Amino acid sequence: MSKETLHLLYEDDRQIHENAFTAQLYQTLGDHFSIIGTSHQALIAGAYDVPPANALALSLLRLRNWSRVTPFIARFAEQSGLVFYDQDPWEAYHDKASSPGAYRQTARLVKARRFFVTSGWWADFIRDREGIKTEFVRMGIRPSLCSLGPSFAERPHELGFQGTVHGHREAFFSRLRDRGFQVDCLAREPFQKFLETVQNIGIFVYDDSSAITLDGEPSSFHGLWGKCLTVAGRGCFVIRNYDLGKSHYAIDELPAVFTFKKEEEIPEIVETIRRMSEEERNERRSTTVSRIQERDDWTSIVAALKSLAR
Repeated sequence: MSKETLHLLYEDDRQIHENAFTAQLYQTLGDHFSIIGTSHQALIAGAYDVPPANALALSLLRLRNWSRVTPFIARFAEQSGLVFYDQDPWEAYHDKASSPGAYRQTARLVKARRFFVTSGWWADFIRDREGIKTEFVRMGIRPSLCSLGPSFAERPHELGFQGTVHGHREAFFSRLRDRGFQVDCLAREPFQKFLETVQNIGIFVYDDSSAITLDGEPSSFHGLWGKCLTVAGRGCFVIRNYDLGKSHYAIDELPAVFTFKKEEEIPEIVETIRRMSEEERNERRSTTVSRIQERDDWTSIVAALKSLAR
């Protein structure tokens, strides 16, 4: 059976082949659609055929670039309309946002069929505030990248984090040290290397509960569960802050993932994992990896696109 055609706007080859998340999305889209791609450069140059009416067209252009190329996007989408995909919707709304007003302006000037947002909380927020058609879609880790990896006991870093240690994270790790818990921070690595080295961590710990301010109040992203699912899919236990995106990702069905509402809860969570038998730890990790593989969260975007095509 031939695949349905998908017209895809994207930044550049690096985005769709090297970026930790959009590369996975691109591969998943390629599994289900015949892709006709138009890069950011080709869009500006007009080096493409305008997608015809009723064609399915999706944009992976970064939110911060929408306003810079709005007239070009509008021309691209003038017949077919366009679905926008965005992993960072808060960057249009938080107090130090890089792209304030981007959703409102884009919806006004472009024939936008839908905005796919990887946070259920933000999808509701934008729809209620702007009256824009938004839809929640999941991000995650492709099943082929999942691996149980070494046992918990074999991992050299009991508590660890790998990636960029922003200021709010450094403050969080410092407070944990004051409580007697040392979190080993591993250097940021290219994604494929990260997938390997993160399996040196038994419990992946982080906190984004005050990462941004919204209307003057500290706030979580209420999203970014892709990091949690990625490391859980590599056989790590995960301890991270609760936020209002949790239920949208059905985190409660993943027994190796623990969330906290207050930092005071973390010591007991760590001790709970420490007290488990190795058999229970392996069972929790194995169940979590298997469920993430079965869910194949990236396919939620495929399903959402195909529902628009009907």
